[in-house]
Amino acid sequence: MFKYDFIILYEHRNRELENAVLLAMKLEKKGYKVAIEYRRSARILFQRSKVILAPFLYYDDNVIDFAFQPFMNCKKLINMQYEQVVTIDDEKTGNQFSLEHARDAIQIAWGQIPHELMRINGINEKNIFEIGQISMDLNFSKYDKLFISREDLSEKYNIPNNKKWLLFISSFSCTDILDAEMEEWASTTPTVYMFKDLSVKSQKVVLKYLVNICKKHKDYIVIYRPHPHEKDNKKIRAIEKKLPNFKCISDYSIRQWIRVSDTITTWCSTSIADVYFANKKCAIIRPYVFPEDIDYAIFMDQKIISDYASVEDFINNESEDYYLNGNTIKKYYCNSSHSDSFDKLLNLCIKTLKSDECSVNYRKKINVSRAHLLKIYIYKLLMTIAGIVDYSRFIPEKYAVDVFNSHREMKGYRKDIKEYRYRLGKELFDE
Repeated sequence: MFKYDFIILYEHRNRELENAVLLAMKLEKKGYKVAIEYRRSARILFQRSKVILAPFLYYDDNVIDFAFQPFMNCKKLINMQYEQVVTIDDEKTGNQFSLEHARDAIQIAWGQIPHELMRINGINEKNIFEIGQISMDLNFSKYDKLFISREDLSEKYNIPNNKKWLLFISSFSCTDILDAEMEEWASTTPTVYMFKDLSVKSQKVVLKYLVNICKKHKDYIVIYRPHPHEKDNKKIRAIEKKLPNFKCISDYSIRQWIRVSDTITTWCSTSIADVYFANKKCAIIRPYVFPEDIDYAIFMDQKIISDYASVEDFINNESEDYYLNGNTIKKYYCNSSHSDSFDKLLNLCIKTLKSDECSVNYRKKINVSRAHLLKIYIYKLLMTIAGIVDYSRFIPEKYAVDVFNSHREMKGYRKDIKEYRYRLGKELFDE
């Protein structure tokens, strides 16, 4: 059995792993022992930790999944809640915040509005800590050393450095979603069917625009960045094979690509917050009107373009109109170059570890049978095998989703951790 002070669990490695590594290194510098694991990994079955940082905590089932292990009854949970900028409809229903005994965990709020939404939805004020979104801090110059240079990316992915790089941040998360996955999503978010219909028809037009850019502007390289939930899309791979100046790349965090790109576009990705904090221009391309219920509030005060002529105008002109409006964004993210959310989280982690006030005996509050726990443990073992071999094609669809995602998130993740540690280096922590 392996003992730790902290275990940091991740859901999407491209979204969370660099955060986890940086926080782990800061904690290790203070003398604490830290592990980083995928949320479905069986490795946690043989670990014991005093504090667990979870990527989300919605229900009792999540508490059981993360904290109830054979050798561990973790009483201190920190909910990182990596989905805090949600649709206007979700803000009204409160579906995207902790319910049941998951509310008893320490809750990370990114800013004023998420903080207020947590409070309105029944989370005790004493459990809410407004520290900012740690990922946003990585857009500031003090973390430059974390990222790969444009020159190195150019060599690795065969992207000519002397051409302009146009990044498209995809948010087409459900255009190729499996029926079983769609049904599970719809059980908490009924508007997802409307979102899927809009996604499918919008993607067709947006891809047409991107192809036009490739054909008309040979001095541009279009980099299509898939959403973490996006499957391996055959249409996009076909475009990549046909056009030498079109690349589909899912590696690394979105911040990595925002930093090195000359031009940035998206459809409805909440990564516009990263673009804003990186102080770059962004064209929001929406060929069809977005129903307000399924839109995000941070887009309400942004400039939207809907036709290809406007895309050309964005590419060809140096207009200041395409800098993002930060009025609403700053209400969701309290990040600032003058403060450090990582240090705030570091201090909160240490406080949680040392304070008995942060301790909750979830095993007494949540009834769960041994048979149910055994099913969870077997499930984790099967998902860990999936991290090595993708057997999703050989099993029923309703199980295939988890196998596919586990394979994508776990395969080679320790190599990624090693790379992040190498790039961070000790110089980043010099006093």
